[in-house]
Parts: sequence; C-alpha cells; structure tokens
Amino acid sequence: MYLFSRIRTMNGARARQAAAYAVETCDFVTNNSGMEVSPWRVVFGQPVGTYAFSAMVESQAEFAEATAKLSSLDEYWQLAEDGAALFSQGTDSFRQILHMTNEPADQPVITAMQATVNSDYAGAIEWSIEILDYTAKLTGAAGAMTLDAYGPFGSITWYGAFDDVAGCQRFDDIVNVDPGYVERLAKAGERDLFVPAGGNKSLALRVN
Repeated sequence: MYLFSRIRTMNGARARQAAAYAVETCDFVTNNSGMEVSPWRVVFGQPVGTYAFSAMVESQAEFAEATAKLSSLDEYWQLAEDGAALFSQGTDSFRQILHMTNEPADQPVITAMQATVNSDYAGAIEWSIEILDYTAKLTGAAGAMTLDAYGPFGSITWYGAFDDVAGCQRFDDIVNVDPGYVERLAKAGERDLFVPAGGNKSLALRVN
C-alpha cells in the first residue's frame, strides 16, 4: 500500500477560490481515476497556505494506470491549467506504508512527523515500527508509518489520525509525559538512528 501526496501552496490573494478548487479537483479525480483523493489544509508545520492532495493506492502500477486515465481527459488538463493561478507548482511524494495501527477510518485530522535515517537503516525501521505500536497501545490512536519510495533516501513519516484537534492534543498530552515514550526517544538518540535536528511535525485538516 502506498500514500501519494501533492503538496502545493495557495496564492493568498485568491484563498477562497483555492479552497473551492481543491475540493472540485479532488472530486473530479476521484470520479474519473479510480483513486479516492482528498484535499487537506496544513495549519501548522508548513508554510502558510499549504495544501496536500492525497490518495492511497495498492501499488505504483495502480497509480500509473489512474494517472493515464486522467491524462486522456481534456477536463483534467483544464483543471491543471486553472490551478496554476491558484497554487504553486508543488512537490509530489510517494510513500510506502510499512505498518499501520488501529486502522485509520477517515478521520478529518492528521498529524505527520518526519525524520531521516542516519546510518543504521534496519535499526531505524525496527524502532519506527516499535514506537508506532507503543503509542497506539498507550493512546488508542490510529496511525501509520511510511518510507519514501522516491526523493531523499531514508525519509520516514509517522502519521496519526484523529476525530478532532482535541484528540490530537490528548495524544500529545499523554505521550509527552509517559516515561516509556521518553525512554524510547532517548534510546533512538543514543543509537544515532536519525539525522539530528532533521525532523518536522505538521497538522492538517481535511477540506470539505
């Protein structure tokens, strides 16, 4: 299973049009490609006005087939041209989902924590799965751990899915004072599993 995301920054002078365009475009792609695409507005952790257009697919071949369908449609190209005035060109990511906990169920609030493997690749993957399982058991939160298939090598992202922002805050309130969680973070630092000061955390809300 893979997670595709297209990250773009809106033109602040046309914020309302950009929000409407995000929903319209995702609806069109969902109805014409076989992929279910959702628009997300990043509220913390990325530049102001950042949007993510995301879809889960079973394989890279499935994604290629879906994009081929879209490329045959004039309406898709018109949407792409219209979007050029509303958003920056953007960046695509394609991430393999290596582990999931408590099966995310269409929650409207997502957090993403990113880090880059330092040297011990196998150790970093093992630790990443362990910490996701630990926080899921501790909090009951749904989550996923991914590895970038393209782009900088060794980029790992942990996702958390929540019913509301309050749920996200409850998660942080629990893990940040939990001795087991803090101990596991310390051990990752002692083993130099990730590039120092190379992480980033963001919060996104689904656009309706």
